[in-house]
Amino acid sequence: MRAITPKILALTALLASAAPASLAAQEAAMQPESDVTIQSTSLPPLEQLAAGPEVSGMISARKGDQIQVTTADGTPMLIAVTGATDI
Repeated sequence: MRAITPKILALTALLASAAPASLAAQEAAMQPESDVTIQSTSLPPLEQLAAGPEVSGMISARKGDQIQVTTADGTPMLIAVTGATDI
């Protein structure tokens, strides 16, 4: 059978008291002071927009409707992809 020494008891008490202190140090979530309304016009149809530049390179990343193309000189380019984009 093991005995609980004063040293172990003191260490346990120290660890138990540190946990609530770290939780109390966290900041409360900020509440917005007022509502925000954003108004915007939609983009014109793609046929009315100017054609974008021709880019050649390797597709190095993709996220949602965007791809990153790394060109021959190593420059990364972020490109938005739509249904009309030719790859």
